[in-house]
Amino acid sequence: MRKLKHIVEPESLLMSWQDPVSRSRYIVGQVTREKAGYCLRYLPGEDLDIAGEKGFKGYPAFPDCNEAYRLGVMESFATRLPPRSREDFDKYLDYWHIDRTLKDKISDFALLGYTGAALPRDGFRFIPVFLNFAHLEFIVEVAGHRYQGDVSSPGEMVRFSTEPDNLHDQKAIRVETLDGCKLGYVMHGLNRQFTEWLMAGCLSGEIVRINGASERPVVLVCVEYEREACSLAKAG
Repeated sequence: MRKLKHIVEPESLLMSWQDPVSRSRYIVGQVTREKAGYCLRYLPGEDLDIAGEKGFKGYPAFPDCNEAYRLGVMESFATRLPPRSREDFDKYLDYWHIDRTLKDKISDFALLGYTGAALPRDGFRFIPVFLNFAHLEFIVEVAGHRYQGDVSSPGEMVRFSTEPDNLHDQKAIRVETLDGCKLGYVMHGLNRQFTEWLMAGCLSGEIVRINGASERPVVLVCVEYEREACSLAKAG
């Protein structure tokens, strides 16, 4: 089983919310690190407006979308993670392909980003924002796979491409096998980062897990980016 051994501390975390009816995701907030701790701000814009129309009322502990929250932010979000003292915490790391030796080294902030910390009782998920790194590897869940059929298997390599003609999202990043079978899309919120990495030309992916119900399969892909390899490729 492929393991993530190189963990990069995210610059910030985007907070997404999923409409329970359409299952579309919207970026509604951002968690940033500050000298005195962490801050949650909601992000004014189209995503937040549409989410509000679909019933979004803010994160339960931080309901005012016009407020910047600094007290108890990480303490509240960390409850979405299983306690490290639990006997099955190692299995939680295994699911996300995080090396068990990092159990006491990875921060709660990074763990929120690397796992998403999604819970079945609500539609929230965290998305990491990475900046200024030379090497990056992390696990992403392919969005929309349930609409594409069973065309993949663990160990299979995938590629990513922009899809500017997409009628629903011109910034969509398509995920497909090397022989062109479409798996789905990169989760909304990661589009900008993936576009930048694709422009650099050194982004690869490998299917590492397929599970979930047959009507809603979950496909996890390990994404790897090498800035040095990109520089060498361009120089060549």
